[in-house]
Amino acid sequence: MTLTELHATLDRLGPDLSVWPSTLAEPALDLISVSDAAKDLFAAATEASLRVDATPAPRWETTSATAP
Repeated sequence: MTLTELHATLDRLGPDLSVWPSTLAEPALDLISVSDAAKDLFAAATEASLRVDATPAPRWETTSATAP
């Protein structure tokens, strides 16, 4: 797997490697284990995912319409 392929797969599947097919997860782990750039990319994707998960859902306020 190349760094470009890792980036594309992270964008498509997210950083949770347990949901990746093993044919992608294993090469990704191999690349992450030897490449600082891949480690940085994976860390950034993980951090971004955690920020999105921690963002509170928007509050929806209901309004009651009164007929004239």
